[in-house]
Amino acid sequence: MSYKIIGSVTNAYAVPQTLSLYLMATGEMVQQITLNSGAYEFIVSSSKPHYLTLTPNIGNKWHARHQYYLGAYVFHSDPQNKPYYFVCVGAGISGSQEPNFFTTPITQTYDGLCIWERVERIPEPQIQFPIIPKLY
Repeated sequence: MSYKIIGSVTNAYAVPQTLSLYLMATGEMVQQITLNSGAYEFIVSSSKPHYLTLTPNIGNKWHARHQYYLGAYVFHSDPQNKPYYFVCVGAGISGSQEPNFFTTPITQTYDGLCIWERVERIPEPQIQFPIIPKLY
C-alpha cells in the first residue's frame, strides 16, 4: 500500500529550503526535497507517524583562499554573533582571513577578490510533527 503526505510551504524564502521527512519511531530519514515555497507531496509505504523539518540552504561556513562563484552562499564562522548568511556578488578567491561581514542590507563586504552582500538572517529550522500519512 502507498500513503501520501501533502502540504504547503506558505512562506517565500530567499534561498531554497530542504524539506526532510523522517519516520517518527526511529528518526530514519525517508525522503528529502528542495523548494522555495508552494505545495509538496511525499509518497510513503507506511501509515506510521512521521515528522518534517524545513531547513534553509544557506551554503557553507566561509573558507580562506577559496574560489567562490557568483551566487554562492556562505555564513560567518560565528553565527551566534553574526546570524546572517551572505551571497557572492563578485566572484573570485577569498582572502586569507575571514572578513568582518557587514550585516546591514545591501552593504558590500570586500574579501580578497570576492564581494559579498548580506541575504537575510539565518532562519531557525522548522519542525512539524506528528504527521499521519493518508491512504490514497
